Amino acid sequence: MTQRDKPQSQIVPILAAALVCDVACVDPNSGKHTLIGIFDVIHVRNFPSRRHISVYLKITNAEGAYEFDVRFVQVATNKILVGAKGNFEVKSRVIPMGLYIPFPPFDIPSDGRYEFQVWANTIYLGSTCIDVEKSA
Repeated sequence: MTQRDKPQSQIVPILAAALVCDVACVDPNSGKHTLIGIFDVIHVRNFPSRRHISVYLKITNAEGAYEFDVRFVQVATNKILVGAKGNFEVKSRVIPMGLYIPFPPFDIPSDGRYEFQVWANTIYLGSTCIDVEKSA
């Protein structure tokens, strides 16, 4: 049975943290997560602006099979601009899970507020926001 064939967990996970950064990685020796360039504001000269962004998530209270969906949404229009999906299995709900989602370069169309919405098994867990400002 593949991970996609497993029944989805009925346990609702808790989003303990969601951070936006330039790069996120996991040290293969220690298993520690490293986040480089954590931010919540982007200053842009011209639109559209092409960006490469990663999102780090810390999930607790999860156990079983999950399909995660992280959506980058323009708040003013509620339009999903880009998304990332993945299947994960968590062995024990007492052990927090850290995930990082590297988004490929994508266009930000205008200034304003944007959010990364986090979903697990079609259940909304929460979000983190960034503001995009036009610079002189």
